[in-house]
Amino acid sequence: MPGYVRRRGRNSWEVTVSAGRDPVTGRRVRVFRSARGTRKDAERELARLWLEATKGALVDLGRVTVEEWLRSWLDVKRVLHAALEDAVRQQVVGRNVCDAVRPPKTPARELRVLDRDELLRLLREAEGTRMYVPVLLASLCGLRRGEVLALRCGSERPGPTTGWSAPGRTGLPGGPITSSGPSRP
Repeated sequence: MPGYVRRRGRNSWEVTVSAGRDPVTGRRVRVFRSARGTRKDAERELARLWLEATKGALVDLGRVTVEEWLRSWLDVKRVLHAALEDAVRQQVVGRNVCDAVRPPKTPARELRVLDRDELLRLLREAEGTRMYVPVLLASLCGLRRGEVLALRCGSERPGPTTGWSAPGRTGLPGGPITSSGPSRP
């Protein structure tokens, strides 16, 4: 068993277990724990830690911040979820078990709405630039950034009879908007 027990005091022991190699540096990683009681208690702790290390479940908790752990957890969940989705599609597994795990919720950001004076100033600043029409459409129609970016002009010269279109939707000013593709419920 890669590890050892060393006496530190009267009823205190240091248990050291090898947790493999660091993938970046290639150096041996050792995990240290304290154990109280007899040498037999310390050896039982050594066996328990060694078993965790062989399962890959042993981490040195003193070197990982909560933020690092949560970022790592979210990254692993995203990759695992995508891999299992492919496995479900290819009928390698029956279901994606990651669907049962809920990641922590991120707090909702409060949106700040421009008042009348701020909106007029924004439009004055954008006037004469290529951003004027997208800013105008977003502010007057309530379009989101993706909706503004998806718009395409229907002719070389936009005018009162020229329609604007987005993928799957078309319409003329004052007329109905029609959908040419599948719609979401």
